[in-house]
Amino acid sequence: ELDNQPYLVEIENKEIKMSSTKDAKFGYVFSKELSGNKRDKKFIIKYTITNRSDQVRKVAAWEVTRVHAKGFAFYPAGAGERRGNLANLAEDKDGITWFVYKEDKIPPTHNKFFADGTEGWIAHVNEGWIFVKQFPDFAADRAAPGESEIEVYTNPAKSYVEIEQQGSYETLQPGQSLSWEVKWFLRKIPGSINGVAGSPDLVA
Repeated sequence: ELDNQPYLVEIENKEIKMSSTKDAKFGYVFSKELSGNKRDKKFIIKYTITNRSDQVRKVAAWEVTRVHAKGFAFYPAGAGERRGNLANLAEDKDGITWFVYKEDKIPPTHNKFFADGTEGWIAHVNEGWIFVKQFPDFAADRAAPGESEIEVYTNPAKSYVEIEQQGSYETLQPGQSLSWEVKWFLRKIPGSINGVAGSPDLVA
């Protein structure tokens, strides 16, 4: 119901509003509101998770965004160490973690690394374009069990990368909801900016 079944879709005040049916296993209902901000040239996505069960639930919001393979992702590093079988393919420089997609170094399996971030953003660069996701930051000790604020995944066929972020792990009483807002920015990198991995100009 939440992943691949139909959502009810409406358009209201230039916003797309999507609502799932009730999840048969846990009793969640998801809603997604998508709008554009013409002034800032950004998309705003508001996710809401509602506990429609009769039990207390603990849950974290999670956005998985698929981008083309190749290119590179980067984000401000947070507390602790990276973990996962892709962890050693990412590098830290001046407080920023960089993951450059090198096909010959990616194992033909399901691969991922987990890490805490800070400042509340992650970016991906490919073919002169930068895609930035902005979201609320939270302390590492508020992550869901076995999860992290920042996650990067590569698939076995080496055809895409997922840049993912999660919200904090929250308790929902029956009938209670949590809301989580994410902003998307897509920009052509100006010629005056050094748009390569590790570039301080790109970070700025």
